[in-house]
Amino acid sequence: ICPSGKKYGFNSYYSRGRLDIAKALLDGNIDWKDRSLQDPISTCLGCGACHEACYPQMGISTREILRTLKSERVSRGYGPPPVFNDVLKALQETDNYFGGDPKKRMAWAEGIKVKKYDTDSDVLFYVGCYGAFDDVTLFIARATANLLNKTGVNWGVLEDEEFCCGYPALDVGCGDEFKRLAKKSIEKMKDAGVKTLIVSCACCFGTMKEDWQKVMPIDFEIVHSSQYLLQAFKAGNLQFNGRIEETMTFHDPCHLGRLGGGVYEAPRELLKAVPGVALKERERNRDESWCCGAGGGVNVCFPDLALETATDRLNEAAETGAGAMVIPSCPICYNNFSTVPAGKRKIEFRDLVQLI
Repeated sequence: ICPSGKKYGFNSYYSRGRLDIAKALLDGNIDWKDRSLQDPISTCLGCGACHEACYPQMGISTREILRTLKSERVSRGYGPPPVFNDVLKALQETDNYFGGDPKKRMAWAEGIKVKKYDTDSDVLFYVGCYGAFDDVTLFIARATANLLNKTGVNWGVLEDEEFCCGYPALDVGCGDEFKRLAKKSIEKMKDAGVKTLIVSCACCFGTMKEDWQKVMPIDFEIVHSSQYLLQAFKAGNLQFNGRIEETMTFHDPCHLGRLGGGVYEAPRELLKAVPGVALKERERNRDESWCCGAGGGVNVCFPDLALETATDRLNEAAETGAGAMVIPSCPICYNNFSTVPAGKRKIEFRDLVQLI
């Protein structure tokens, strides 16, 4: 269940080999300057699959060890890969992954009823960098906003005072930059009096749920959009438009499931509630799900690995015989699947919000 191990084959690209590398570095048997170490460390997607396999059996938190391996490398001046420097520069200068102008952060909401979060708001909708600046996936933020309006909830956004959650920096080992961004976001939300935070990006959600609290205490609830919309549906505040007569299979984003508090059932319940939709599970699902291929900065540093992993996941979905694969609001997964040429896709994919 390790995409980089599957692609490169050598033991050093699996978690076991990476743990051997970490131990050898601790013992002084190899040196950080060794260039042969760099790709095995950098190609770790941070998907958490090895953690699911190892921790229950041996009590070894491979994810924390591998994260520490990346961060220690950065602190010693040997990482992240130079190709990632443009992303780090964008984060440092604009507080967002794409380097977009913060003053244009609300361009995604053109034509949609949106207000700035205030003391009368019930929930804050966190749009995220992809939702604000990625042309491929900003439709997810737009659709989510429209659905929130349908529920009747009094919601708002931080507009140009929203910042990156810090995930891109954290997963390449740049812990200081992650802490800066996380602290800046948490303090802004606390100052605004946020009680409930709705997140439509699985990577942002997982990072906020699992990693923000390590930076500073959080006193607001963090909810993924699929969880909130399911609650609204069950309460009778959200209705579905028409029927979709199709069998679909499901993709579990790593940061929604393994790395985000185990959110597996809410998006499935929401999908199965759509009139006419039938769900057919694939062999690897939930905590054994195969990564989309974009994690750990791999989509920037090793696009060939990201592409191959995405193709593997789509091919696996096609083997179920389903007509489409559903992604429960993870723009990073959606974006990476979009890099697979249309002619090589054996199955189409859709975001969950497109079906409601």
